[in-house]
Parts: sequence; C-alpha cells; structure tokens
Amino acid sequence: ANNPNVLVHTQAGCVGREREARAGGTDLFAKKGYLAIAPSLFDRKERNVELSYDEQGVLKGRKLKDLCNEEALKDIEASISLVSSAGKVGVVGYCWGGSLAWRIADQSNELSGCVSYYGGDIPKLKHCNPKCNFLSHFGELDQSIPIEDVKSFKQFKPEVEIFTYPAQHGFNCNHRKQYNEVSARIALDRTIKFFENNLD
Repeated sequence: ANNPNVLVHTQAGCVGREREARAGGTDLFAKKGYLAIAPSLFDRKERNVELSYDEQGVLKGRKLKDLCNEEALKDIEASISLVSSAGKVGVVGYCWGGSLAWRIADQSNELSGCVSYYGGDIPKLKHCNPKCNFLSHFGELDQSIPIEDVKSFKQFKPEVEIFTYPAQHGFNCNHRKQYNEVSARIALDRTIKFFENNLD
C-alpha cells in the first residue's frame, strides 16, 4: 500500500467487539500496510465499557448505540481528520459500525471508499447517497436484516457493490457462534481488493 489509511470502526467500547475491531480490522489492516484507527464510540456516554455477546451485553450495547448514534459520526469525522494527512482514507464498519460507514459516506467529502459488514440500518437509509465507492456484505441467514430488504436495497442502489453470504449476522467475528470461516475469508478478500482499488 502506498500510504493509504483505513479508519476501522465497529460497535466499539467492549471487550469482545474491541477484540473484533483489532483482530478483524485494525491489526489486520495495519499488517497490510495501512494506517488504522478504531475510535471508541461509546466513550461519550460510558468510558471503558465492557460488553459480552450474551443477552445482557447485547441489550446494553443496543442502549449505548441509541445514546451515541448521532454523536458517533463526530468521532468518526475527528478520526478521519486525524489520519487524512497520511493519504486517502477509507472506513470499514461492522454491525452498527457498518450502518455508520453508510451514514458517514453520505456526509463526508474526505473518503475514498467505505465497506460495511451487516449494517442493519442501511436498507432503511436507502435515500443516502455515498460520496465515495461503497461495498457492503450481508448474511443471507441474518435474522435482524431480512434478505428481502437487502434485495430491495440492491435494486434501489445498483451503484453500491453488495455481496451476500450463506451466513448469519456477525459471520465475520470468530468470537461468536455465528462465525462462518469461509464467508469471512471471502468477504475479507473482497474488502482488501476494494481498498486496493480505491485507496492505492
């Protein structure tokens, strides 16, 4: 990579998901030669929060997401500003972070490419118009994002590159029972190629 950088964000601020951001995102992209950063998106409401993937952790995460949903974009914008002097900037997000990637792509003129993994709000926000190329990954067995909604979104936004996988929500995270190694590997390969094409 010729000094592009990737801004990695996820449903951050928790042990399991911070680990996903680092292992599946920040560290991985850094090893590929990108400058990578993962803002702690829950810190505005609760610093150093630790959440697990059990029911209690998920419920608390959803509550924090609702509290931080609007201001999270400010933290992402600040992160973009922090790394932009190093080169072209991309965003990748998982779950809530995937939806934030879609929203920041609509708002920011500073991005060269964005990737979303199972961003649940994206089909509902189909009237957003990303200002950069956008790649999105969805699980065909995702109970929280009906595949019919994904298909409708794909028809409405043919310019968005969308791939679906025979997998559930969270298929990229190897700390969840929904992890699907084959789908995760294929999605990662597509993500890396996308960033190579858009950030290099």
